[in-house]
Parts: sequence; structure tokens; C-alpha cells
Amino acid sequence: MKLVSVTIDGHRLESAADATILAAARQAGIEIPTLCFCDALGPYSACRVCVVEVKGADRLLPACGTRVADGIEVVTDSPLLADIRRTLVELILSDHEKDCLACAKWGGCKLQALAKQLGVTRNALSHQRIGRAVRTVPVGRAVGAARPADAIVRDRSACILCGNCVRVCREVQKVSALALEGRGFAMRVATPFDLPLAETPCVECKQCVRVCPTGAMANESINHQP
Repeated sequence: MKLVSVTIDGHRLESAADATILAAARQAGIEIPTLCFCDALGPYSACRVCVVEVKGADRLLPACGTRVADGIEVVTDSPLLADIRRTLVELILSDHEKDCLACAKWGGCKLQALAKQLGVTRNALSHQRIGRAVRTVPVGRAVGAARPADAIVRDRSACILCGNCVRVCREVQKVSALALEGRGFAMRVATPFDLPLAETPCVECKQCVRVCPTGAMANESINHQP
């Protein structure tokens, strides 16, 4: 395995030549904030929360999707980066469910934890929320039938459009029961022809629930909404 010399926050280390900046930093015990990144999936760089400064680069680069290079110098923590990350989280929260206490992932939400870590205590921005909670039943049950405790609950108002659920369904499970549709503020995660999950190729693997960083995908059994 080819190794390259990398400097991260003043610490010089050796890293695999094909590693990302995020992987190299974690190897050195340096934590870079992430939101959409998922170990089970390849880099996607949707949220940009993991942006870092790279010496010689003309812009900030996402640590999750940028490969290291021999002699690269990286800064992962600076006043500029902290300000940008706070702004990014505020932008996400501007179109996000505000009632955390009613969220299915209260206490286990990655967005909630990140906001606390970055010191985002209130949303300085605002945008009209779109979408409503969409409850679905497992494959094989008619729409309107009683929901079992393990039914998947979809809440579009909590979705941050990270794409993790879509990607794990397509790339890992090879099912493609979910897709990103629309553009701009109208973009959303949808099923083919907006069918209930029970009427799609969904195999109830719950991978979408596992990789979702918010309460947009959750199990009925942990849903706290009335």
C-alpha cells in the first residue's frame, strides 16, 4: 500500500494514498464534523459540513470526498470554518422540523447533535416548511390497514435531502424504492409514482432508517408523535 505524507492541523502523518482527508484525519484522532457522511456509502458531499481548508486550493473542499496527496496541508478547525459550518446548519434548519421533542429520533438525531456542537441554539434564518408526515405500512399490507410496531415512518418535514436513504436503497440493497425528485425547494425523497412503500419493491430491510441522520425515516416503534 502506497503511503503519502499529510499534514493536518499541524500534525504530520502518513496516510494511504487513496484515503480521503476525512479518513486520514480520523486515523490521526482528529474529528471533522459531518452530517450526510455514512461509512456504509461512498462520499457524496451533499451537506458540505465537513469542508476544510487545503493550502493552495482556491476554495474550501469537502473532507469526505477529497483524496489526500503527498505533501498536502489541511486545516480542519478555524474561525472561518466554524462560521461556515454554523451557517450551513442554520440553512438546513431553516427548512426543517422545529419541534424536536416530537421527533422520532429525539436524543439520537445527528443534526441535533451537530447543531449543539457548533453552538447553533436558534435558527437565524427562516423558510416556509413544505410537506407533511407520510406514514407507510410494510410490503403486503393494504393501505389503511393497522400499522405494525415496525412500520417505517416517513416525515418529509424532517428530511435534509442528504440522499442517504436513496443511495443505500439503490447501491446497497439494489432495490431503488426511493429517489430524489424535483428541484430547489421542491426537491424531495419520493417513491415511484408516489406510491406507498407497501406498493413498491421495498423489502423492509430498514437500511433507510439506519442511515437517516434525522427523523425523516424512523421505525413506528420509536415514533413519539401523537
